[in-house]
Amino acid sequence: MAENKEPTKLAKNPDYTASAVKLINPPEVKGLLDEWVAAKKLSDKAVDALATARAAIPAIPEEAKAMKALAKISDLRAMLEGAVKEFGGYQDTEAGLYALQQVRPQVRYDPELVKEHIGKYADKILAQVDTGVLKGLLRGKLITQEQVDACAETKESLRFVIEAVS
Repeated sequence: MAENKEPTKLAKNPDYTASAVKLINPPEVKGLLDEWVAAKKLSDKAVDALATARAAIPAIPEEAKAMKALAKISDLRAMLEGAVKEFGGYQDTEAGLYALQQVRPQVRYDPELVKEHIGKYADKILAQVDTGVLKGLLRGKLITQEQVDACAETKESLRFVIEAVS
């Protein structure tokens, strides 16, 4: 009697739509991303071959190939970052291809603002704001989201996401 097995669901690739800067999937970035993926595969293969060869022989020509491939990946990454800045980001969640710049907010709470807006609990949060305690007070409904927001200072940082998920 054969068992009915459901097809294994593949993990969904990340979607950076909400945090990406200027995500428009330009062909210029896609072309460079394809080159980067190919170079990365060659580099990974060369590095694996080098590791295997190094186990047998201390110094071999494979090392030069691996170094060349790593240099190409570095050059292509720099070109990709420039293309993303100039043309916009690229994302294909189906294929797992990404070349984009992502905005990452960093929230910091000012202790003086906490004293001003949540004075009753300021001593529990200490000189540096303990976000765990702050979140606990919010969950316990001892303070409001408006009070928390009034104490927050958000600073955004940018990072590049260049990857091929397979």
